[in-house]
Amino acid sequence: MTEDTDEQRNQDNQANDNEEDEENKSLEDDFNELQQEYEELENQLKRTHADFQNYKKRVQRRKEQRQQQAIRSLIEDLLPYLDNQELTLNEANDYESLRESVELNHDQLLNILEDHGLQDIQTTGRFDPQRHEATLTKDTDDEDKHNHIINELRKGYKLGDHVLRHAQVSIARHNNDDTNTSTSKEETNE
Repeated sequence: MTEDTDEQRNQDNQANDNEEDEENKSLEDDFNELQQEYEELENQLKRTHADFQNYKKRVQRRKEQRQQQAIRSLIEDLLPYLDNQELTLNEANDYESLRESVELNHDQLLNILEDHGLQDIQTTGRFDPQRHEATLTKDTDDEDKHNHIINELRKGYKLGDHVLRHAQVSIARHNNDDTNTSTSKEETNE
């Protein structure tokens, strides 16, 4: 009986060893499969990263090309103006002809810039800090004129909705005696 038990134990041990071997082989196969999947994903990530870097370079090149084309187009449009300036300098004999030439050149330059989208900022009506810069104020007794533009000191320009340069203006400021009195009282209290 002891022999049978030993033989049974040997068979059980052998069966357990076989099961362990199969389990180890299964784990090893799973590990190899996961290792292969990891390497594939890593390679895919590297390719995607390289594709993205190439895309960024292409976009940057296109942006630079568009900027260069815009600059080239503007300069080409300005060349006739430059020619007229040189002609003015060479041909102006007296003040009147010089003035006419300068006015024509100014109009030509303004037309070129307007063709490229430049617009002057209107300086009538109420002061708008988004478009105007108040450099001077002038007192007025008319309350309705408070914060209204009196005079344009320097033209302002915009390109589309983007302000390139605010218009410098002088504005009216209504002097209200009640306001001055309340301001003086506030300053005294502080």
